[in-house]
Amino acid sequence: MEKGFSPDRIWNIDETGVTTVQKPVKQIDEKGAKRVGSITGREREDLVTVGNSINAIGNHIPPFLIFPRVNSQDQWIENLPPGSKAEGHPNASGWMTRENFLSFLNHFKHHSNPSATVPVLLLLDNHTSHIPLESVTFCRDNHITLLSFPPHYSHGLQSLDKAVYGPFKTYCNQFIDNWYRRPESAGRSLPIHIISSVVNYGFIHAFNQNNILYAFGSTGIFPLDRNAISDDKFAPSFTT
Repeated sequence: MEKGFSPDRIWNIDETGVTTVQKPVKQIDEKGAKRVGSITGREREDLVTVGNSINAIGNHIPPFLIFPRVNSQDQWIENLPPGSKAEGHPNASGWMTRENFLSFLNHFKHHSNPSATVPVLLLLDNHTSHIPLESVTFCRDNHITLLSFPPHYSHGLQSLDKAVYGPFKTYCNQFIDNWYRRPESAGRSLPIHIISSVVNYGFIHAFNQNNILYAFGSTGIFPLDRNAISDDKFAPSFTT
């Protein structure tokens, strides 16, 4: 705050996973019911990593997806919000890698538009894919100030985890659950290209200003509140 970062220039980035085999939405029925209508796939799942960015005035940038494929495909972004990006990786795991994260930073730079006169603050955790030298150098050269969370308490400070990714996952599960209920989906496995539609549905419902503002406020990051989290929560950080 003392360095002059206004809330519109305070960003949090993080990623989460969306799979082709969902966790079923909870069903409510009378006590003692023997059959409850719910269905989920049992095939081997494919993981797609979704990277997102939000700032302290409630804005967001389009999602960044990593598919477990070697080559990118145009259909991956057909049903995503405008400006979204999707790519694969030679190891085809679907997880965030240092190479994918550098691409994610380029995506973030393009939409947040930092400059020498308007630098941005980027809050993130210490995952190994986030802190390679090339990413740190990229941020330094493009007016992005990196600030990582203390070890062992990123879950308490990560704004996306506090109030956005929970609803996002719920909406994604709802979409997949409804997809399986369609007559034309009977006996089929969820195709990986449907994940773009899944992410889009979750994104437009969960990434709203109310959720994002609450996420930053609950962590005490903005508005700045030193008492939002008690000191004892940071005790594990002091050992490392």
